[in-house]
Amino acid sequence: MGSWGKSWSRVVCLFVFVLVCSASLLISGCGGSNSGSSGGSGSGSSGSGGGTSGTGSSAPVITSVNPGSVTAGSSALTLTVNGSGFISTSVVQVNGSAESTTYVNGTQLTAVVPANQIAVGAELAVTVMNGTVSSSGTTTNLEVDNPVPAIVSYLPSSETAGASSATVTIAGTGFNSATVIQVNGASRTTTYTNPNVVSVTLTAADLSAAGTLSLAAMNPTPGGGTSKPVSLNVITLPQPTIATVSPDSIYINSSDTTIAVNGTGYTSSSVVEWNGTPLKTSLANGYVNTLLATVPAADLTTAGKDSVTVSTPGASPLTSTAATVTVANPPAPVVTYMSPGGGPINTASTITLQGTGFTSNTSIVVNGVTLSTTYNGSTSLTATIPASSLSIPGNISVTAVTPAPGGGTSAAQPFTVYLPVTANDIVYDSTDGMIYASIPATSPELAANTVAAIDPNTGQVKRQIFVGSNPNKLALSSDGTQLFVGLDGAASVAQVDLTQGKVVNQFSLGGGPGIYNPPMKALYLATVPGSPNSVAVATQGTGGGITIYDSGVARTQSWTSGEGPMSFGSSASTLYVLSGSTIEQLTIGTTGVTASSALTTNLTQQQATSLQYDNGNLYLSSGQVVNASTGALAGTFYSEATTAASGAIVSDSTLGKAFVATSSFGSNSDTVLAFDESSYNLLGSFVVNGAGQTGYGSSFEKIVRWGQNGLALNASPGPFTSQSQLFLFQMPLVKDLSSSPADLSVALSAPGTAATGAAVSWVATVKNLGPNSASGVTASITLDPSLQINSIQSSSGSCSSGTIFACDLGSLANGASATITVNATPTQAGTLAGVSTVASTSYDPTASDNQSSTSTTVTGGIYGAVPSLSSISPSLVQAGGSDFTLTVNGTGFNKNSTVNLGTTALTTTYVSSTQLTAAVTAAEVANYGWAAITVSNPTPGGGVSQILPLTIYDLVNVPASGLLFDPYSQLLYATVPGSATSITGNSVVSIDPATGSVGTPVAVGSQPTVMAETSDGNYLYISLTGANSLAKFDLLGKSLAATIPLAITQGSSSTSVTASWLATMPGTDSTLAINQPGEGGIFGIFDVSGSTGSFRTNFSSIYAGDDPVFADASHIYAYDGQTSGAEFYRYSVNANGVSQIDGTTLNGMGGYGGSLQVAGGLVYGEGGGIINPATTPPSQVATLPLIDFYNSGSSPESVGLAADPSLGKEFLMLNNLAGTSAYGLTRYDLSTYAAESVLLMPSSFSAATGSWSVLRWGQDGLALLGSNYDSSTNQTVSSLLLIRGPFVAPQELETDTAATLSSASSSTLTHGSGNTMLTLTGTNFLPGVAVTWNGSYRTTKMEDSTHVTVAIPGSDLATAGSASVVATNPGASASNALTITIQ
Repeated sequence: MGSWGKSWSRVVCLFVFVLVCSASLLISGCGGSNSGSSGGSGSGSSGSGGGTSGTGSSAPVITSVNPGSVTAGSSALTLTVNGSGFISTSVVQVNGSAESTTYVNGTQLTAVVPANQIAVGAELAVTVMNGTVSSSGTTTNLEVDNPVPAIVSYLPSSETAGASSATVTIAGTGFNSATVIQVNGASRTTTYTNPNVVSVTLTAADLSAAGTLSLAAMNPTPGGGTSKPVSLNVITLPQPTIATVSPDSIYINSSDTTIAVNGTGYTSSSVVEWNGTPLKTSLANGYVNTLLATVPAADLTTAGKDSVTVSTPGASPLTSTAATVTVANPPAPVVTYMSPGGGPINTASTITLQGTGFTSNTSIVVNGVTLSTTYNGSTSLTATIPASSLSIPGNISVTAVTPAPGGGTSAAQPFTVYLPVTANDIVYDSTDGMIYASIPATSPELAANTVAAIDPNTGQVKRQIFVGSNPNKLALSSDGTQLFVGLDGAASVAQVDLTQGKVVNQFSLGGGPGIYNPPMKALYLATVPGSPNSVAVATQGTGGGITIYDSGVARTQSWTSGEGPMSFGSSASTLYVLSGSTIEQLTIGTTGVTASSALTTNLTQQQATSLQYDNGNLYLSSGQVVNASTGALAGTFYSEATTAASGAIVSDSTLGKAFVATSSFGSNSDTVLAFDESSYNLLGSFVVNGAGQTGYGSSFEKIVRWGQNGLALNASPGPFTSQSQLFLFQMPLVKDLSSSPADLSVALSAPGTAATGAAVSWVATVKNLGPNSASGVTASITLDPSLQINSIQSSSGSCSSGTIFACDLGSLANGASATITVNATPTQAGTLAGVSTVASTSYDPTASDNQSSTSTTVTGGIYGAVPSLSSISPSLVQAGGSDFTLTVNGTGFNKNSTVNLGTTALTTTYVSSTQLTAAVTAAEVANYGWAAITVSNPTPGGGVSQILPLTIYDLVNVPASGLLFDPYSQLLYATVPGSATSITGNSVVSIDPATGSVGTPVAVGSQPTVMAETSDGNYLYISLTGANSLAKFDLLGKSLAATIPLAITQGSSSTSVTASWLATMPGTDSTLAINQPGEGGIFGIFDVSGSTGSFRTNFSSIYAGDDPVFADASHIYAYDGQTSGAEFYRYSVNANGVSQIDGTTLNGMGGYGGSLQVAGGLVYGEGGGIINPATTPPSQVATLPLIDFYNSGSSPESVGLAADPSLGKEFLMLNNLAGTSAYGLTRYDLSTYAAESVLLMPSSFSAATGSWSVLRWGQDGLALLGSNYDSSTNQTVSSLLLIRGPFVAPQELETDTAATLSSASSSTLTHGSGNTMLTLTGTNFLPGVAVTWNGSYRTTKMEDSTHVTVAIPGSDLATAGSASVVATNPGASASNALTITIQ
């Protein structure tokens, strides 16, 4: 409607309104009161044209609305309604919908009309409702006018002739839900998206022929109109073409196969046809010239050539020229690479084969057993080798097999089954058939610091013998009874009597005196032929060389002109030494090395690292062979035409062969080469896979011969790891045993059905079918890991334990048999597979009967095993922290397993049979201490696991600069700097470590730092670095007793100094050793008298030791942590001060900034060193391994130390140096020198802490003071953590026998006598023993198994009476009581 029409309409409406109103006035008054006799009841005031603010039922009247019209698609508008009879409850309705209405007065209302009401053109009726009474009179409308639409663009820009339909998306303005797109003037189905986008569906008729279509958008009245039309071209496409089809050849019987067709003229409607049949087709993502189509397997069952075409609707011609794809019989598969090439024994391994010619029917076959195989494409296959196929060490055969028609079997790839054992050195003992391996301190697989006897036939560890700190080089006596072990951590050699299975002698190798002269290690060992107790030892450094020891006693004459690999000749009188490029021939007599001469000096090949004498020749790891009599080069083994075979070498002249283990860095595939010793020709080789770690290869330390046809190799640790592997092989390349065949067979039997909870037996019967005796017979049985093993019995030999059993059956005569019976209880329903295999060192002509399997169907509910725990995470949480999830790892878990925190069952989630998670609330760890974590399985079966401790630490809010534990009061004392704000600064404050409660600070002076307590526990000396003074603090009265200036007097001058370290002399309250800070700081003896004091005359030398510690009243130990010399110093103390006894280079003292602790007569270094200071020179006892606790591939450093030989433990705070900053509190066992457990410090402390002080307190406590210098504030920030429980004293979780008390050093004490150290005598005192005084624990120190000392505080002796003293070993009942009289 035009604007004139609108105006005229309003005039007519107004005219009608006036007529109606006039008539109404004649009757009852227009807009007057309704209180007349003919009106309804109501209230309000009358007035001409006025409304009412009250309520009433008179009909309202609308005279006008504003605005009267609006454009469709506008946003919500406010509509003003004018009229009469409006009241406060009037509601405006638009098109019958009540809108939000505002009452203005009796003649005007406003209402909000939402956008959805005016989205499309329409005449919307406007009414006013007074309650149920609607406005009267002529209808008033709000006119919503459609806009005139406009088309801006459209997609696609053209369409294809002949298509069945097409959708065109149109962009423009003025669109709404009423918009219709017209094609050549005819309306088409239109979809509205938004005011700027619509789409139209074109019909087959629209697209029937090439041409131009006119597109226009039309909006209906009111308003509305038709847009200016646009043209859409309908085109004919060119004929599609095919350039290539990939693959162009498909193997017969393949599964559904996707082909890629490349060419031109393709659209999203194009279809690939196979022999004329359409295939499921799509355009390749992002490629308009490539179609992807799937050829179903049903079309690939017959060999031949098949036609591939492409049809594109709208194209002319419609279909391409045909291409050809060949369906052919597959060739034999070819394997070019296998990853991984090796894996640990008894552990399933997933392998990937890469190569060519693989089909979906190709399988991976291992030792003749077909595996379930995943087809990744024609060049890749994946399968998992079960643990049952990896139960014997050595190489197994892996092939890819494609069945007929066509197909075939690939060449075999060797998969190496190795022992994941880190062995520093290996030897073979032919007397017991064992490989002996030295197991280092960092071993995670076997007991650390041992030698392990390993059965090379099965890989079983038969026994382990503890030998000492970090065993390395080995040498076996010619009679096989004595094994000599170089202990690198103790700078000594241990002699092990293998018949007794223990160390019978240990002797030090010297070294140490003076700077840069660390203790000597046994670089090489060689036993003296015919003398079981004699060994040649090669050492390096000052005084190093070659020395002969007899039962640990050095012969007087050594050879000091060099060192290197050694080998005795045909007798004990000749020892060959490879020193650099020279072979020295040493003459050995009863006094040692009596003469030497250079056998040869012209070794020109790569530097050799090993030397072996065999049958008149010397075999070098450079591949060279030297005549032992003349020194002439007898020959060289070559791996290639111009490359000598270098690597670990072993000769076996009885076979006439030498074997060289070569390695390749960057590859985990190495090779052992076999050579003929007479012709030096290469006889063959075999592959050794898996050495090192993925991506980083490793070399071999040694290769040894064992058995009839065996070789053993120990790999060196690869980069970024301390772990390596041990390889055991039996090879026909070593010795061909096929001339004496022995056909072994195995048959495994088990019931077909079983029930959970009912024991079942698996029986493997091994037979020798002849015709010869079989040697080194081994059998394995692999059962489901869910089984609860009850027993294993073998009719001969011995077997390992677990669910993978390896049994060494020894020899079986022709026709003989042996049985292995495993009795086990099923714990869950399902199908249990059992597999048994048999092998021997003899040649077995028939492999098909070397494996047998069973299947047992188990029914019933879960029968719980007794679970076993291996670890929890986290193992350290803060008391009062937030909720967290606890992860528990172990074995024997099932869906009914429950994690327990103490006696509280936690909400538990079953992850797998080896992992559970549990929700721990903050309330459950609110209290400082520790909680017992267990896992319980319900009946039937079931049980409760052992305990793992969850340590709950307390964070004490004391910004300490120094920390000390008083054994008498059992309180910690902390010095508080003047910068402290949370607590009174320049003070000392006590902390009860058992509760974490903080006492009242006592002011002591300016900037207190380090402290030292007198041996009687009466006084605490405190360094006041802000005042160059000492504070003497009375521990009994808890008050400042004196402030003593520190000054050094030289002649008539006096220089004020500060103390960076304090140590009190035992037995006196008035003498200290004081260290001065600064470069090369010195220390001296300081005597206190009242409020004054003075240094004695003689001080230590510069760079001759820091942080002195009294060994006793007349000796001091110190360590130079300021130079690379890093020496340990001993001093005597006399009336003039200190006098240096000696300085010794020792290992494990801590490097720069290191420190030491004296306990139990030994010295403990911060770097893990343990020193015996009583010998001259001081000797190395052990060196604890600084383990890679964060798995960063790098050795950490130690930044904190607490040794407690009474507990049998040492604690080192280790700092990860590679990548993420992290600290791990590591507990070591002082009897085995091995790391036992690690508590990872909270990440907040790891990021902020630079150094740690570690203090032992009480029966099972540690205080950890971490500090870090903040350069931005020039302040040192500290944090104090308290922990206690079985992490500190793991003996608390053990079960032991009780101690017995017999006497006390004093059975009568005088009341008021003050602090007293009491010595108790008895029997069976164990590490961690705790003594109580009238039922209360007192600080206890175990001196030995028959003596303990106990710190009795003066408060216990304040009054006369008696006390009951009891000693309790961890996990044991209490001892008898002793009565102490207090008189």
